[in-house]
Amino acid sequence: MTEHPLGPATDHRLGKLLSHQLANQTRAPPRVDSFFCSSAYEILAVISSCCSTPKVVDALGKFTEKIEAILEMIAKRIGYEEDMSASRKKVYASLDSMSWLSVEDKLIAASSITSIDKNLDLFFSIPDNEKEKMVNMILNGRI
Repeated sequence: MTEHPLGPATDHRLGKLLSHQLANQTRAPPRVDSFFCSSAYEILAVISSCCSTPKVVDALGKFTEKIEAILEMIAKRIGYEEDMSASRKKVYASLDSMSWLSVEDKLIAASSITSIDKNLDLFFSIPDNEKEKMVNMILNGRI
């Protein structure tokens, strides 16, 4: 066993703490100011009266409701982002069926459609033949 560079914490030969590890002795016994005790009890009494158990439980209930609402909102946003991501992936597949488009045209159209949520919603809400017209408008700078 190797020794720690600072040496052992106790003198194992004697089983006692080393001299520098002994607690400092107090010079006088500690005293408690009677004013402190009475004022501390007064403060505790005031806190207890204004923060009774029903009020604390009510506050915790409201806090819990707010946390639940926030978590629900976050979950909806995450779900929305996942839906949008899936839709973005479908755009290129849909454009791929338009054989008259070059790869560059598909990338330009896909970028335009997916960059604005309204364009994405519109693209998937119209029939296929109108999708071709929409893509043509995008490529001609009309959308």
